[in-house]
Amino acid sequence: MTNKKTINWVLGGIALLVLPLILQYFGNAWVRIADLALLYVLLALGLNIVVGYAGLLDLGYVAFYAVGAYIFALLASPTWQTTLRSSQRCSPKDCISRCGW
Repeated sequence: MTNKKTINWVLGGIALLVLPLILQYFGNAWVRIADLALLYVLLALGLNIVVGYAGLLDLGYVAFYAVGAYIFALLASPTWQTTLRSSQRCSPKDCISRCGW
């Protein structure tokens, strides 16, 4: 029984590894959809571990995930260099007054 279960897990893992390679022949959109779906699966597994096995609801790791995603998107954007140069030219007082504080 456990040997059959192990084989099923290994075959499932191999299928997930090969999935993006197969989907890229059907267009880039399918790879993005599969990537997003697998990302949500990872988040659901993390929530299952925290809530199911530990028995407590702590969504702090989601906040770290969100901050990491925001910083990555900011650093990967093509306008990052322009934003960095414009923020270096102004003083902290100017930046605060621009925000309306």
